[in-house]
Amino acid sequence: MRAVKRLVKKVASAQLDRRYARRSKVARLERELLALKKQVQPLVKPRWQDNPNVIVGTGCSIQGNVAMYASEGREIRIGNSVRLYRNAEMNGPLTIGDDCFINRDLYARRGTTIGNRVFLGPFVRLITDTHDIGGPERRAGRNRWPEIRIEDGCWIGAGATILGGVTVGRGAIVAAGALVNKDVPANAVVAGVPARVVKLIDSPREPLSDRRPASSGPRA
Repeated sequence: MRAVKRLVKKVASAQLDRRYARRSKVARLERELLALKKQVQPLVKPRWQDNPNVIVGTGCSIQGNVAMYASEGREIRIGNSVRLYRNAEMNGPLTIGDDCFINRDLYARRGTTIGNRVFLGPFVRLITDTHDIGGPERRAGRNRWPEIRIEDGCWIGAGATILGGVTVGRGAIVAAGALVNKDVPANAVVAGVPARVVKLIDSPREPLSDRRPASSGPRA
């Protein structure tokens, strides 16, 4: 009986050793794969870097998995000292000014113009696509792309959506989650669905400060 117990313990110990060995091997392979990825990543150029219709200024920081779709006559132009975070998707023609900060997952369609010193929070949507109203057999008629214009010094909060045909005036703030379907006055704060003016703020002295907006405003 004792011999059987010893044999059972031995078998159990061997099985445990094999499981531990497998886990160790997997962990080692994962470490090697991560090290290889770090070596290869700097050698892989983002696709947009080979596109002559994407024009990027100096001092920009653009993460590698940003998608930019541009062609002749539908260029994407990015100014100087722009920070553009991961997972953004942009379609030309599109212009971004100097000293802008654009957080992750921007979705910006053709006909969008962003001024200087504009801050965009994560998951902002700038959607110019729309349709004429068709007949009852198909209500989504001919495509149109009315332009979006965001003027200098604006702050667009997280998850905000701005629709085509809208101009966001200089120094305005769009609160997080707002749906903007009409023009925003300069130096106004808008919020809600649809967005409405909730207050006006003092006009800053020229030139506008390059600092991030104060934390008391809408989250970005």
